Amino acid sequence: SDPEGDAAATLKITSLPASGEIRNNGVAISVNDEFDFVTVIDAGLLTYHPDAGNTSAHAPDFTFEIADAGSGTFVP
Repeated sequence: SDPEGDAAATLKITSLPASGEIRNNGVAISVNDEFDFVTVIDAGLLTYHPDAGNTSAHAPDFTFEIADAGSGTFVP
C-alpha cells in the first residue's frame, strides 16, 4: 500500500529461487538486479524458467522489493 498513491516504478530482486531461474528477456538475472515497471514488468519480460525435468506444479519462492515513483525507497 502506498499512502501517496504513487505508481510502482522499480522492482528489485532480493533472493532467487532455489531451483530454476528468473530471466529478463531471456537472460538470467542476479540478486539485487533492478527492473523498471514499464519497460520490463508491464511488458512481461521478467519470467520464471524451471529446471529441466521439473514436473512440480509449484514455482519456487523468491523475494523482491518495490520502489514507487515518488520516494524511490524500496520496501518489501
